[in-house]
Amino acid sequence: MPGTGPGIQRRGAFAMVEFRTMKRFRTLAAGWILLVTAAFSGTGCDELSTPDPEVDRAAIEQVLRAYLPELAEAYRTGKVDGLRSLAVEKEIVHVYQMIDQLNEQGQVYEPELQQLTLETFKVWNYSNAYATTVETWDVRSFALGSHVQLSAVEGQKNRVRYQLKRKDTGWVILYRELMETLD
Repeated sequence: MPGTGPGIQRRGAFAMVEFRTMKRFRTLAAGWILLVTAAFSGTGCDELSTPDPEVDRAAIEQVLRAYLPELAEAYRTGKVDGLRSLAVEKEIVHVYQMIDQLNEQGQVYEPELQQLTLETFKVWNYSNAYATTVETWDVRSFALGSHVQLSAVEGQKNRVRYQLKRKDTGWVILYRELMETLD
């Protein structure tokens, strides 16, 4: 008889679904709902949670404290590989261009971070942040290819602004900008 088969019974003008077929459907639907919920909770829906300012402050300061020695090493050696896990490609290219400009002028910088103070930070939309730091550096300039020192500045204080992006469980640097040199 048309319209009949496993799980369907014909009663009058209406096809009725057997109880066990409905039970199987509900089980499958519940399974899909759990699967979709689990997928969203593990990949990005955490962005709906409220960020903890103290946790974000500590994480941002941690990435800056890791980034700045690697930045100094990049200037000293000309190799930017140490920045790869801490900054996006655009920032790494910017650093490389700055190093290249110094090399074209026949110079190599050897900066050394003396002190870092996180002045301000602001997180918005959970995944973006700005931070302002005061950084104290000792900077020596050498002639390219030699150890002839061209200049030295000790205790140079700079106010620097960073733009960061949340990535996985931490932060990466999108951009670093020297705002001013302080007295």
